Amino acid sequence: MLLEYKQQDLKKITAIALAVLFLDQIVKFIIINKIFFEIEIYKNYNALFGLPINFNLVFVLFLFLVLLLYFISLSFKKGAGEISLSIAFSLILGGIFGNLTDRIFYGYIIDYINLLNLFVFNIADLAICFGVLLLSWKVLGK
Repeated sequence: MLLEYKQQDLKKITAIALAVLFLDQIVKFIIINKIFFEIEIYKNYNALFGLPINFNLVFVLFLFLVLLLYFISLSFKKGAGEISLSIAFSLILGGIFGNLTDRIFYGYIIDYINLLNLFVFNIADLAICFGVLLLSWKVLGK
């Protein structure tokens, strides 16, 4: 029974994570190539919210940590089939892969949403933040 939950959850996570990755990269492609409109692009060599961590290995390790946490959560039958956990991990993974793709191909993350000149971010960052919030609510809310 638990194996069935794992396969179902992995399919859900893969589909949502790929959708986030695809949406993030398509929007960045449109913005970089100025297809519909022109938006100012910010080259982010740092971590989330501009934290001065200029080391791609940190992001790769974070990705593996998230994957490890997800597979640990699958080992508990109670949380294995919960859709909210699947969505949370999907959003986080999709966002991480979106930003990791930028780091691999460009050497920096492409940000384009400027919030009151305080924070600059992108769709991948939003997905990570919403995923972490959902995961926190699910874990701490019980």
